Amino acid sequence: MADPREHFLCSLIIAYLGSNLGIVDNDGFLNGKDISAEMTLYGFVEDQVRHAIRCLAKKRLIETPHAHYRELPVEDSEPPEQFHFRATSVGLYHTRFWTGSFAFLDAVSTDTPIFDQSTRDVVSKLASSFAIGDRYQKANCFRKYLENQWHLASFGSTYYDFVALMNSQEDTFASVKHVAERYAS
Repeated sequence: MADPREHFLCSLIIAYLGSNLGIVDNDGFLNGKDISAEMTLYGFVEDQVRHAIRCLAKKRLIETPHAHYRELPVEDSEPPEQFHFRATSVGLYHTRFWTGSFAFLDAVSTDTPIFDQSTRDVVSKLASSFAIGDRYQKANCFRKYLENQWHLASFGSTYYDFVALMNSQEDTFASVKHVAERYAS
């Protein structure tokens, strides 16, 4: 959907599954209905949540006990709420480190729908450049856009803090900035 809050939906789902919230079974799996209910508290609709759960399961960022989506095909008409899910180690790594890093934001900035015209203009202008200074400028602009969208969304999540994630990955931006400045002089 054309909803800038969706930038954070997958991360919220993974973080929720990685938290101590919700009623999980002995193996740490949480009912899909509980995931959906939690995400609707943040204003997401059923189709948004279903799409995100399917996407996360297919990409192995979350899993079911019997490898649905990964090894056992699931029709799109099947509601994901009928399954139980838990975050994978890869999914948790994404939400705790990777999605805040320069490398990740540099890579996804050109493929992510951007709902702010000035940010979209900067990212589009620099998208084809391989120059490290341009890549830094593009990723930093995209990072500021995402931080602004996070604040506008006012999720109030206790288990996922996008700004804290960005702050924890500041050194990835600082090291690239240092290299870019060295090449610029």
